[in-house]
Amino acid sequence: MNMTPIDSAPVLCLLHSVVNAMVFHPGDLKIEHKALSASLEVKIQANAADTSRLIGKGRQNHKALSIVFAVICRNRGYRFYLARIVEPDVGDAGEGFVFVPDSNWPRERIKELLCDVARAIFPHTSDPLVLLADSIEEDRTTLEVYVSPKESREVIELVRPELDRIFGGIGSVHGRKLAVDVIPQRVESGELRVERPEVQPKSASGRWAREIP
Repeated sequence: MNMTPIDSAPVLCLLHSVVNAMVFHPGDLKIEHKALSASLEVKIQANAADTSRLIGKGRQNHKALSIVFAVICRNRGYRFYLARIVEPDVGDAGEGFVFVPDSNWPRERIKELLCDVARAIFPHTSDPLVLLADSIEEDRTTLEVYVSPKESREVIELVRPELDRIFGGIGSVHGRKLAVDVIPQRVESGELRVERPEVQPKSASGRWAREIP
């Protein structure tokens, strides 16, 4: 029986980057883990003012992190378990949150983070393309993630709302209302490839003429 602990460092590094971006007090963030031969168990503790953000209404943010990183770990051959967010020992839970738009929000840093997450989720997409579609509303942007058409549609439908929730939380910290969409479409040299359907001849004789060399 193989009892060698899994190599959890890449996943933990990505998890730390994501959670770090979701909170206002990253210096108070603590992530503990236990790596076994076939699973990774994680506990997160944050500033009291950030704890509710990581849990989310109806535990939706906690669920989103659990689902996204379960998929990432499954791709690497092991299970992922995110424990309940640990009770904070620093900060003030009564600290209120008011969304403040910021025109200088870190577009490229958040875009790069989403690229890293998408690369870890989708095994057939080595270089995901993320395009930013700004709304007429000055404080809203959709992050469009283009992945290989070979990716599982089931996985795309599973992670799309969870990525939307996670990056929505990240956006609120950085002064931007963010949404995420995942779109299977071929990308070549960093550009979208438009698939054009082959035009069929109208007559049977036309089809034969095309098929005969």
